[in-house]
Amino acid sequence: MIQINPREIAAEALMEIMTADAYNTMTLRRLLRQNGAMSRQDRAFVTEVVNGTLRNLIYIDHVLNTFSKTKTGKNEAVAAGSAADGGVSDVLHGRTGCSGVQ
Repeated sequence: MIQINPREIAAEALMEIMTADAYNTMTLRRLLRQNGAMSRQDRAFVTEVVNGTLRNLIYIDHVLNTFSKTKTGKNEAVAAGSAADGGVSDVLHGRTGCSGVQ
């Protein structure tokens, strides 16, 4: 059976949304459809990580700028930054894993 990592899907969605100025709903719908073998909980997790990151992007950038030597600009999209944004969003909101583990 194919192992699908929901965090990778979330990072891919964030990269596409931020670098290509894509709509989050359309991007999420397409990526979740392509990875249809994910459980309902994993799909909800991906959606919440992406939408939570986008909702709190300015605050997340502030936290990253406070503790990082590499400063980010507002809504600046870089590969590591998008993945870090999602990870910071998880930490700030108490999400620790996927498949319903919180």
